[in-house]
Amino acid sequence: MAGGANRVDGSNPAGNEAGAVRTVCEAALAQAGLRPRDIDLVKVQAAGSPGNDAVEAQALRALFDPLPPLVSFKTAIGHTLGASGAAELALLTGCIAHGAWPVATHAPDEALGLSLSASAPRGLRHVLFNVLGFGGGHAALVLEDAGEGAP
Repeated sequence: MAGGANRVDGSNPAGNEAGAVRTVCEAALAQAGLRPRDIDLVKVQAAGSPGNDAVEAQALRALFDPLPPLVSFKTAIGHTLGASGAAELALLTGCIAHGAWPVATHAPDEALGLSLSASAPRGLRHVLFNVLGFGGGHAALVLEDAGEGAP
């Protein structure tokens, strides 16, 4: 883990706020000493809630130009409430380590203008990992492959 940040924004207890999502992502990147262009993949929350997915998309578009590839695990595991961050972190690292990749069983809402990556990006070095929860909880981690052969 190269960086991380957490922010609670209670202005929308049942959803997320674009400003809070962007702020937590920027703080995680700053702690890691990285810029948005250094991110090779974003693990999005993408819980399937039209309002929250649109908020997350808005925040990511404000942060990235262009958007890096996106991955989501919600279609594979559903929403596991408080365990979703840990479960998705384990799945992501397992997928990367073993060359597997989740198959999205549904596409994001076309109105969002986003698509999920069908395969792991080549040269994957830095991942921004978003976890957004009920009560206005927003968290982001920056994961770094510092292993052998990493640039």
